[in-house]
Amino acid sequence: MTMIANAFDLPPMLLGQTQSVNKAAAGEYGDEAFQSAVVPMAKLIADHLTRDVIAKKLGWDDLRFEWSELESRDESVELEMQLQLLNAGVLTVQEVRDQRGFGPMPVVEEQVEAD
Repeated sequence: MTMIANAFDLPPMLLGQTQSVNKAAAGEYGDEAFQSAVVPMAKLIADHLTRDVIAKKLGWDDLRFEWSELESRDESVELEMQLQLLNAGVLTVQEVRDQRGFGPMPVVEEQVEAD
């Protein structure tokens, strides 16, 4: 079982091995396994779908397949980074709204009072 885990760059505990597993680091092992084993394979599949299915078979060179949430980070870290970029003037409010999945800012029409 350990040899199989090593072949796929996974910690042995993900395949049911419970001997000599540090329980305190289990969460970190899961994150590491996802980043080192799942993400590269998912990127290969996405590249294959983009190149061979969308571009070659369908003839659409302007489309690209991407996984949503593949490289998602901790939400609080992502928010803090966006706020820093917004405060530094690197990103606009609309760019941050786009990254967060919100639509355009609603247009507020001001009513002019008649004198």
